[in-house]
Amino acid sequence: MAHVGLDGAWLRVNDKVCEIVGYSRDELLGLTFGVITHPDDLESDLAQAARLLAGEIPTYSIEKRYVRKDGTIVWVKLTVALLHGGDGKPRHYISVIEDIAAQKQAALALRASEARFRAAVQAVDGVLWTSNPAGEMVGEQPGWTALTGQSLAEYQGFGWSRAIHPDDAQLTLDAWQMAVGEQRPFVFEHRLRRADGEWRLFSVRAIPIQSEGGGVLEWVGVHTDVTQDRQDEAELFDSRERLGSIISQAAVGIAQTDTTGQFLFVNERQCAILGRSRPEVLAARMFDFAHPDEQSENVARFARLIETGEPFAIEHRIIRPDGAAVWANSHVSLVRDRAGRPLYVIAVVQDINERKYAEAALHQLTHRLENRVTEESAKRELAQAQLIQAQRLEAIGKLTGGVAHDFNNLLQVISANLELLRPLVETAGSKAKTRHDAAGEAVRRGALLTRQLLAFARKQALEPRVLNLGRLVRETAELLRRTLGERIEVEAVANGGLWNTFADPGQLENALINLAVNARDAMPDGGRLTLEVSNAFLDDRYAAAHEEVTSGQYACIAMSDTGTGMDAATIAHAFEPFFTTKPEGHGTGLGLAQVYGFAKQSGGHVKIYSELGQGTTIRLYCLAIVGRRRSKWCQMQAPPPAGPRPSWW
Repeated sequence: MAHVGLDGAWLRVNDKVCEIVGYSRDELLGLTFGVITHPDDLESDLAQAARLLAGEIPTYSIEKRYVRKDGTIVWVKLTVALLHGGDGKPRHYISVIEDIAAQKQAALALRASEARFRAAVQAVDGVLWTSNPAGEMVGEQPGWTALTGQSLAEYQGFGWSRAIHPDDAQLTLDAWQMAVGEQRPFVFEHRLRRADGEWRLFSVRAIPIQSEGGGVLEWVGVHTDVTQDRQDEAELFDSRERLGSIISQAAVGIAQTDTTGQFLFVNERQCAILGRSRPEVLAARMFDFAHPDEQSENVARFARLIETGEPFAIEHRIIRPDGAAVWANSHVSLVRDRAGRPLYVIAVVQDINERKYAEAALHQLTHRLENRVTEESAKRELAQAQLIQAQRLEAIGKLTGGVAHDFNNLLQVISANLELLRPLVETAGSKAKTRHDAAGEAVRRGALLTRQLLAFARKQALEPRVLNLGRLVRETAELLRRTLGERIEVEAVANGGLWNTFADPGQLENALINLAVNARDAMPDGGRLTLEVSNAFLDDRYAAAHEEVTSGQYACIAMSDTGTGMDAATIAHAFEPFFTTKPEGHGTGLGLAQVYGFAKQSGGHVKIYSELGQGTTIRLYCLAIVGRRRSKWCQMQAPPPAGPRPSWW
């Protein structure tokens, strides 16, 4: 009970009110009833209080909700009267508050139960009927009448059994009486004649409704037509039998798993692909046999399949018990139930191990063929470029040789006439003598130019000797140290066991000096010049890649500098006569041409290795004399003349 002011403030409350709303007395006396009234109930409560205050009604009683201190809701029955003072004016409200939460919950539960029962009756796919505790039909059964066409008089008691097929009637009655006697649910199937006269197969299910004392109040049952279901099941069984036979004899592996990848079914071919027995496979998951490098990817694909339902195909490796990895191609798809929920996964697996090995072998063969074609094409292009270069140098050589011969003939005439004029010039005075000497110097320089041209054209007169290149290089290095200057450091290296060679020592020394002069010009700020002598063998492959090179043994002089180097375009023209990168007036461009001509005329070979900013190495290969054998080229040369020889002969 509570006293509430006209302004809604709590004035007096007893312990029961505090217990109902969850507030202490002190807390409650500082509030108004509107503060703890549920918002949805406040308006109706205030309206009734206004009517009471206006004298329209003597009291009012309503059901409403309070919001307890802990935030929970409590239902109460509120009865309110108005207390007047001695002057007849209203003083405050007197409220009787009754907790009806339990009654409300019971009423709600009852309504929910009734609603569920009505929904269940409506949802039943069949005919609902009832019977008394003894199993007899009593009272009106409209559903049964509509189903069988029997009247009330016909189905009363056990008359309902006359609508059952004669072959099933007694079996049904016996099973029904047993269930009634044992007070347990009754489940049965029998044939029943419908109102239209057709016999149909029905599933019967009945349950006893128990009383509080444990007895049976009545039976509630339902008849459901399952004729089509059983026909479908029979057809499905036959279909499954046929499908099972097909699957078991399939040439591909077929597997069924649940949505976690656990195997549910595998055919014989799948077991053969996995290399395991059926019990071993059914105890595992789909990913357990995957190659370690592919396991995480397979798990991720499976998870996406379950999430999206999108099928996928994948080529993957399977690890067999012996550790062997075999290739398989799997097509994996998801099967859903009628509600769209993932049901299970089907995988069709094909062994592609032989195909994979064949593809790998074909790929390797193709790769080797492509590499071979690339190499051969590169060789052909290189050989063609070298052939063109050699043909160009050969053409230049022939032209140069012809010009040199004609030029030499003219120089011989000029030189002879200058010799005839010498006595006359001696008496003609100093001016004539000066001009005569200048002409003679020009003839001498022309003769030197002619020899250089003839050297490139391979037509110079050679006097080959058996040489020890180690001694020749060391003595040439001493000469170069004196002539190249202090800014060029010259180093000579001669490996042991050097083969002798057969070459013109003077022309070879001249070739080395030409190379050294070019190296000096490439090192304007000074640097290092290294001469290294070693034995070398040029094989058939190298000879095939370089025009006019014969495979065999050579004595090699490698001259390396630390100069500016050359690019590929410069190297391609370096041996051409009159080609030079020096400023005008600082070189004739015949130095390397003379070296090239000497090497080729001597049956040898010369090769440039250079990069811009990395210096240059020029290798001069001379035919070697191993033991007492000489090459065919050496035997064709003139024998060495008698007379004293330098130490390196």
